[in-house]
Amino acid sequence: MTANRVAPWLLLFAAWLLAAVSSLSAIYIGEVLGQAPCVL
Repeated sequence: MTANRVAPWLLLFAAWLLAAVSSLSAIYIGEVLGQAPCVL
C-alpha cells in the first residue's frame, strides 16, 4: 500500500481512538469518582 492510501485510515483510527478514550474517561469520572464530568 502506498502512504496515500494508508493516511486516511490512520486518521480515522486516531479519531476513533480519541472518541473512545474520551467516552471511557467521562464514564469513569461519572461512575467511579462520582463527579459530574460537565456541569452546564
